[in-house]
Amino acid sequence: MKCRNCGAEVGLLDKVCPYCGSDNIESAGHRAKLDTYKKKSKETVEKADRKFNSNKPLIAGSIILVFLITGVITMSFLEDKTEYMDLDIAHSETLRNVESFKGRLNGYLEAGDYISFHDFFEGHHIYETDPEYEEYKLILTLSGEYRYAMNSMEQLLMYGEGYTSDKESDIRMCRLYISSFYTRYGFAEDDLEEYKYRGYAEDMKHKLDTAMKVYFGLDDKGLADYLASSENEQALFIEEVVLGE
Repeated sequence: MKCRNCGAEVGLLDKVCPYCGSDNIESAGHRAKLDTYKKKSKETVEKADRKFNSNKPLIAGSIILVFLITGVITMSFLEDKTEYMDLDIAHSETLRNVESFKGRLNGYLEAGDYISFHDFFEGHHIYETDPEYEEYKLILTLSGEYRYAMNSMEQLLMYGEGYTSDKESDIRMCRLYISSFYTRYGFAEDDLEEYKYRGYAEDMKHKLDTAMKVYFGLDDKGLADYLASSENEQALFIEEVVLGE
């Protein structure tokens, strides 16, 4: 930039010409703009600092929340992974101890303890789809239905009013569990013809027949009539027995 008075070169920020001493008019305008820019820049920085400081609790809270959510997700993942690992370990044990486990299962069947048979199977995470245990698949299905039918009937009729606060619902479930066993057994009859454990399946049905007769006060004809009746009639009959009508 040249001095307007002597034409010498002067700096942009020089207040006067170093050669003739004249005021640098253009420099004054640039300095004013620079001062204004510095002032605004300072105000902007101060405003940003105030806003940041006022938001510190919110920012800190957000960071903590992110860490908490991340922690919960991580813990959930680890718990699921641990659960699957536990199941894998339990399943591996069933394959390492096939003979021992089958001995226990067959012992329950021979004793007619079909509920313990089912609970041992489920409690040890034995997979009936494994070739080593596939032979139990049908008897396991029937024992599950048998378990629910026997337990619901005994609890409803033996423990009475102290057992539940929703008697109507329990009556419906009791009827459903009993019906489920007999329905499942009926569907399986063809498969039972050549089934290795057919005798246990028949004994299971006999035990449930006997329990029905004892708890409901039925004879052979009464049991047959009950099983042939409608769902509503069955539920009404159980309700009458429970209420002692």
